[in-house]
Amino acid sequence: MRDSISLYQIVRVGGRAVYVKREALNHLSHVEAIIFDCDGVLIDTRRSYNTTIVRTARFILSQLVGFPLPQWVITQSIIDTLRRSGGFNSDWDSTYVILLYLFSCRPKRFLQRFRQTHQELNDGGDLKQEVDTAAERMHLGLSRFVEQADSSGIASLEKVLFERRQPLWRMEALRAFKAFLGYPESGADSLLATVFDEIFYGPELFQKAHKRPPQFYTGAGAIENEMPIITEAALKQLAEMLGARNLGIASGRGTLATEKTLGRLLDYLNPQALVLLEDEELKSHGDLEALRVERAKPAPYSLLKSARAMKTFKRALYVGDSAEDLIMARRANEIDPRYLFAGVTDDSNDPRSKREMFAEAAIDLIVPSVNQLPELLRACKQNAKG
Repeated sequence: MRDSISLYQIVRVGGRAVYVKREALNHLSHVEAIIFDCDGVLIDTRRSYNTTIVRTARFILSQLVGFPLPQWVITQSIIDTLRRSGGFNSDWDSTYVILLYLFSCRPKRFLQRFRQTHQELNDGGDLKQEVDTAAERMHLGLSRFVEQADSSGIASLEKVLFERRQPLWRMEALRAFKAFLGYPESGADSLLATVFDEIFYGPELFQKAHKRPPQFYTGAGAIENEMPIITEAALKQLAEMLGARNLGIASGRGTLATEKTLGRLLDYLNPQALVLLEDEELKSHGDLEALRVERAKPAPYSLLKSARAMKTFKRALYVGDSAEDLIMARRANEIDPRYLFAGVTDDSNDPRSKREMFAEAAIDLIVPSVNQLPELLRACKQNAKG
C-alpha cells in the first residue's frame, strides 16, 4: 500500500483526504465532461440492493427447504468480495452465484430429489436442524467460494461448481436448479429476477416496471431505503463548470429506479447521456446473455454511448465505485484515450480496503465522495494556470 500511495499527492478537500495521482494532475485540469456510475456514486444503495440480494437468496432457499436460512450466512463482505472481482456489476449475477453455491451445500438426498421433481419438496427428516447445523459451514464455504471470482463473472464461479470432479448426481442437481431459477433470463422467464425485482421495487413500482402484478412479495420495496449521495449544490456547481450537456450516467440501473431516488437532481444532467442498461435488457427480445456480454460492465458500451451524446471534450472523468467500473474505463481508453477514472470509497462498508484496492490499481483519482469533485476540479484548473 505504501508504494502505491507514493504515486499520489494528498489534497484536503472539505477537511478530507483526496488522493490525486501525480501523473494525472495535468489531465484533470482538462476535464470537460463527467460520466457517473449510479449505485454507490450518486445513490447510497447499501440498504437497498445489498439487502435485496440477501432477502432474495433467503426467500428462494426457504421455499425449497421449508425453513429460513440464518441472515448472517450472506454477509456484506461476501457481496463486496464479488464486486471487487470485476465481474459482478449485476446484482442478479451476485444473487445467482450465491444461491447456486448454497444450493450445492444441500445433502445428497435433497439434491437428488430436487433433480427428479424440479419443484418445491420436503424429503422428510429434520430439515430445520440440518439448516441450523450447516449454517456456519455454509457461511465459511461461501466466503471461500466468492474469493475465486474474477472479471469473467458468473463463468469464473460456475467453473468451480461444475468442475468435472463433481459426482454426476450433484452436477445434474445444479443444472436443474439453474433451470429452476431461470437464469440468466429476465422478466417473467426468471424466478430469480422476478423475486429480486419484487423485493427491490415493491408492488407498485414492480408493476410499473414489468407491466404485471407481483407474485411472491407485496411488502415495501427495498428501494425506499435509498438516499441520494450527491447533493444538489455539487451537481449545480458541476453543471456550471462543464455545462449540463456534459454530465451523464453509465449504469446498469433502470430509468424507473433512477428517477425514483434522484428525482429532480436528474434535471442537471444531459438526458441523452443517461445510459441505463436495465432498460435495454427489459426491451430486449433476443439472446439476453449475449446482450449482457456485449453491453454490461465491464464492457465499455455504456460509457462510450454516454460520451457520444455530449459536446466535444478534451478529457472525460468517469466516476465509479467498483472494479468493474475501473476495468470499463480502461477498456474505453483502449478505444478512445481521453478517459480518466475516479474511484469513490464512502459507499463501502470498508472504505479503507476500497481505497487500497484503487491505489494498488493506480487509478487517477481517489475521493471519499462525489461531492468533493467541484472543489477538486477547480483547484486542478487553477493550479494548471499557475
